[in-house]
Amino acid sequence: MPPDLAILPRFHCLGPSSRYRLFQFLPELAAAGLQVVTQPLFGAAYLRNRYQGGGWPVGLMLRAYLERMSFLRRLPPGTPLLIEKDLFPWLPASFELPWLRRHPFRLDLDDAVHVWYRRRPFLAGKFAALARRASCIQAGNRWLAREFARYGAPVELIPTVIDPIPCQANRNSAPGPGPLRVGWIGSPLSQEHLEPFWPVLERTDLPPLELRIMGGNPRLARGLPTRHRIVWLPWSTPAEREFLAGLDVGIMPLRPGPFSDGKCGFKLLQYLAAGVPPIATPTLANREILGEGRYGALAADPADWAAALRRLATDHDHWRALAAAGPERVGTAYSRQVWAPRVVATLRDFVARRG
Repeated sequence: MPPDLAILPRFHCLGPSSRYRLFQFLPELAAAGLQVVTQPLFGAAYLRNRYQGGGWPVGLMLRAYLERMSFLRRLPPGTPLLIEKDLFPWLPASFELPWLRRHPFRLDLDDAVHVWYRRRPFLAGKFAALARRASCIQAGNRWLAREFARYGAPVELIPTVIDPIPCQANRNSAPGPGPLRVGWIGSPLSQEHLEPFWPVLERTDLPPLELRIMGGNPRLARGLPTRHRIVWLPWSTPAEREFLAGLDVGIMPLRPGPFSDGKCGFKLLQYLAAGVPPIATPTLANREILGEGRYGALAADPADWAAALRRLATDHDHWRALAAAGPERVGTAYSRQVWAPRVVATLRDFVARRG
């Protein structure tokens, strides 16, 4: 039986963006009666190589591109496509568009990859060309929605969402007498965003703290501060839940620039779902998730970061209020339970209309 919909993630489900933007909705799509096939571009071996600090694995990339071409050749004409970012990353629109002539397609975007492309002449117009042909752009935040609305394609806001239930730490106690347990979770590919936080750790007006980093690679870190202890931990699904449950504060610093503006605040959702008060750089998406400071602190410079850390270390009533509000915030506005029916409805309509 031909598929109703082909979903083309950029990564194997080991990649967080593909896992939470696309793979997590597969059970609901199947329950709705849709026949869905998936074809991730880059597999687990590619991701492990990148996470371990390896260079670009050209052989794996070439194989991935050839496998995607083979998949598209076998796909019945007219099959609707849901594409994460683009079909063939780092290749120009002139190569990609011919593969899309036989299919209606939607683009799913949770990063400002178009900003990176604009800096390279042979890729500069790729996303403009794709957006003009797309049936719809699924944007992960309002900044991305505004960016892609300029190209004239219909834009639908679908935030990155999380299941709050397995992550909840259910902790009622404020930080204890020891060092404040501050955590960051991510991957080696995103740990460069920790660099704006290093000057904060060199300040003398901070409370005693320990920084716990899950999923990063210490070999790739630059300019590490020495005033406070830093612990590097490997990522896994079971370890992630234990890690979040052991934090007093979760942080999401970002380097300034438009690429950071495209981030969808997934780390904040993880902290909030686990009842961990967060502090974040005030991008548009982060401000919306944190309710302009109602559900966590926004820090624009090292002084703001230091003040937020001091308050969470000493104002236990404030800490408890944020810890209690986080899971509720995720459950009502950013949970899979809330958004899965909407995602299913919009994709069923896309399939029914064939674009």
